[in-house]
Amino acid sequence: MSRGLGLDYHLTPQLMTYVSYSKGFKSGGFDMRGNAALYPQTENGYGSETADNYEAGIKSTMLDDTLLLNFTVFYDPYSNAQIGVQQFIVAGGVPQNVTAVLNAGKQITEASRSNRLWRRSNR
Repeated sequence: MSRGLGLDYHLTPQLMTYVSYSKGFKSGGFDMRGNAALYPQTENGYGSETADNYEAGIKSTMLDDTLLLNFTVFYDPYSNAQIGVQQFIVAGGVPQNVTAVLNAGKQITEASRSNRLWRRSNR
């Protein structure tokens, strides 16, 4: 991750809300496993990938700290997303596995996650 910012606010001692932003980067490169004879574009390499990550959530403990409930939502738009592809082709009568890493363009990941945990009281 290159940079980020996060804020949290405690509504009560047992309930916290938060938001965060971060920017991710994955460098480009060359696919050393790529077969340039069968897939000439692999010689040009692939570009860097960037992603913006937005996250918001709630973290809580209840019932004398025996019940933990958390909920988070994510939104991650990518630019120049890197993907690995494989394709089986027949060249000269021989089956070949052609691999390449390509830039797929834009990609958006949206997700949510919840955690629940019940603990026995130590009291």
